[in-house]
Amino acid sequence: MNSTASKQILFVFGKYPVIGRVKTRLASSIGDSAARQLYEGFLADAACKFVMSQEVGSFEIKWVYTPSQSAFPQLIMSTQSRCAGQVAEGILADETLFIGSDIDAIGTLQEIQLDWARQYGYEMAVIVGTDTPQINRKILNDAFDRLKSHDIVIGPSTDGGYYLLGVKKIWDILAGIDMSTKHVVDDIIMKASVTGKNVGFVETLTDIDDWDDLALLIKMLAETDGKPCPATWASLQTLGLAKLRA
Repeated sequence: MNSTASKQILFVFGKYPVIGRVKTRLASSIGDSAARQLYEGFLADAACKFVMSQEVGSFEIKWVYTPSQSAFPQLIMSTQSRCAGQVAEGILADETLFIGSDIDAIGTLQEIQLDWARQYGYEMAVIVGTDTPQINRKILNDAFDRLKSHDIVIGPSTDGGYYLLGVKKIWDILAGIDMSTKHVVDDIIMKASVTGKNVGFVETLTDIDDWDDLALLIKMLAETDGKPCPATWASLQTLGLAKLRA
């Protein structure tokens, strides 16, 4: 592993896809089983994209998942068959890529991730989830690049939250931040300002949480033959949702 990778880490958060426990807001429109199947597509796309970033050695990767006793690592490692040749055989077969947790509060969980990075001497940490399957490696690379000249990097989501958070010289940016509000990004920016930190941004994306979000994603993927997230597109086709439009 090169010296750059040893100082930078990407945390990817995902949930083990149990019917009725994932994408619950979306499930109210498409059903629990379909929501679970679609989320499996999200996870497969994340595995293919993020592991490829590890392969080129730009940063380390840790998958953070709940619940801790689930078969999440095995599920992610099994997604190689859905990567359309993007991932080298065996690249996911390393249990050190995974950290299990039983904490549901996303803010607390992210604080723990940043604390872990600080304890192990990382200079930069970026946190993403698996609710934006359209994310790409360029955004991740841009986030780490911006951290070279910024203390914090945010990937805003269209609902007022964020899908990506990057921190340099790891510190407690999330302490005291209410994650349940639509002005969480504004609150982070305010905290950064009063502590003398500067904030950079990467592209705004839409978290896929409800039907309106999914309709926008379907429209985008239909126009691009599903290339930004092929596993998600395959799931949409299987579910009969690929022909719908926003």
